[in-house]
Amino acid sequence: MRYDKLVGDKIPDKIIKNWETPIFHIAWDEEYYEKLKDKIREEIDEVAEAGSHELLEELADLKEVALAILEFWKIDISEIKVNSWNETLIEADELKMEIKIKVWNILGFIDIICSMNQINAEDLEKVRLEKLEKRWWFKKRIILEETL
Repeated sequence: MRYDKLVGDKIPDKIIKNWETPIFHIAWDEEYYEKLKDKIREEIDEVAEAGSHELLEELADLKEVALAILEFWKIDISEIKVNSWNETLIEADELKMEIKIKVWNILGFIDIICSMNQINAEDLEKVRLEKLEKRWWFKKRIILEETL
């Protein structure tokens, strides 16, 4: 089966345990960032399609990808945690400023969806950390091309 997508670090091992062979490579910087953008679109779609019983996990996934983008750009989350537009979002590097604004919007979207569904921030963070422990997310930058 063909994938060509960024996967969590433990996914190749899980594929092998299912008696399949993962074909993958390690992404270089530009490819990794492009795949993170693809992944965030995928996660937004999954949040939109999630039923109430899946929503918390999908929001945790979305938040994790947003945080991975910040990590890629070496942006500390405290740089974008603001209540309104102010000078903390002003950046000499226009691209970094654009990244901060987009991630700020995604995190705001997550907060709104949580509020609408009575999901508290502590529960969201707990699920995110549990999933992070299981998958190790994207530290190794693995692009799963296909399985045989």
